[in-house]
Amino acid sequence: MQPDPVLRCAFPCVFYAVMQTWPGADLFFQDIFWPGVALTLVNGIPNLVCAVLLLRRQRWQYAVGIICGVLLLLWTAWECVFMPNPVTTVYLVIGIVQTAVAVYCLKAGTR
Repeated sequence: MQPDPVLRCAFPCVFYAVMQTWPGADLFFQDIFWPGVALTLVNGIPNLVCAVLLLRRQRWQYAVGIICGVLLLLWTAWECVFMPNPVTTVYLVIGIVQTAVAVYCLKAGTR
């Protein structure tokens, strides 16, 4: 199976060659479906839960916000190491801001 041209353009040749040696590369890096599923499960669904908690002003809203921020930081830190690109840096900053705001609100007792 030939790799997706979008993936080929998204990553420089050196990183693309390294990615092809990883376990499961034949499944995960041939198209963008499986990485999208992983991203949805790790970052999308937890942030949707956090948004619902924030809208309902639930007790755990900021704790879940911290967890979501840390998940985003871990995801983007991994990408920065193995697949550096400018978009990853932007998401890393968003994760830092999300975590910092949730920690501030939790400490301030904001409802």
